[in-house]
Amino acid sequence: MVEKDLDKMKVGMEEEVFTLSNEDGVEKEYRKILEFTNPTNSNLYYIFAEEDKMEEEELQIFPMVCVEDGNNIRFEPVETDEEYSMIEEVLDILYFDSEEGE
Repeated sequence: MVEKDLDKMKVGMEEEVFTLSNEDGVEKEYRKILEFTNPTNSNLYYIFAEEDKMEEEELQIFPMVCVEDGNNIRFEPVETDEEYSMIEEVLDILYFDSEEGE
């Protein structure tokens, strides 16, 4: 992927807090820090960070695929190495390349 592909990705950086449950039913608040649609597979990806750890210097992020089913949405974990590589590249372009120019 190259930087010009970001124009096709519909990138959104508006932050929003979601309460998500894990497979054991335990709820936790996560902040959506980024969302984008991959034009190659049309998947909508959300990048989350734990809300109670937002002030830490290094955030652990949780990329998820947003699946819309009628009026409902659910989040599924990213499973393939290709998806993780693509997400890493998007984050590098959006966050790390912009920091170098400052």
